[in-house]
Amino acid sequence: MQRRSMGNIYILGSCILLVSILVFYKYPIELNKSYKGIQFKLGTENAGMEERVTVELSGEVRRTVFGKNIFNGKIELHGDAMDQVGLKEQVEFSLGNGYGNGGSISYIDDVTDKVLYFGTMYISDDYISIAIERNEQIEAGSSVWTSENGIVISAPASNREEGLEIANELMKHESIEPFQ
Repeated sequence: MQRRSMGNIYILGSCILLVSILVFYKYPIELNKSYKGIQFKLGTENAGMEERVTVELSGEVRRTVFGKNIFNGKIELHGDAMDQVGLKEQVEFSLGNGYGNGGSISYIDDVTDKVLYFGTMYISDDYISIAIERNEQIEAGSSVWTSENGIVISAPASNREEGLEIANELMKHESIEPFQ
């Protein structure tokens, strides 16, 4: 009789565990955050090039069984040079798509109707900090980013030093040496 009771308890426990796992992966995480940060250019010769920016994320993160969480929502960037960037639309990208906890960001240019690659966004596991490799458009439909003099947006940060600290933590796979 007791063996039967223990078997039922194991079956009930297994069912509760399975339902919990299914609920965890079925329901997305709402992500509505505004980050105050800094945009700067890498390289010691570019130390004076920085601008305050605001990055707003609004959407949801769907969890997957194999670790590639997917962000689906809106990314808005605000700052002196940022307001003309056409990232005020829905985007979807995988977090953890070979980039650690990051993914590439593309958008449709309002003028040319072409898909442009904006860069790669990295986000901490707790969604507290972000770093974005912002590609520079070199010609229509073509862009570039390098670890020597690329543009980075880091948040939360109020100056270049804080921004570099966040970028070096979230983007450590991009360079053998820390960014400067």
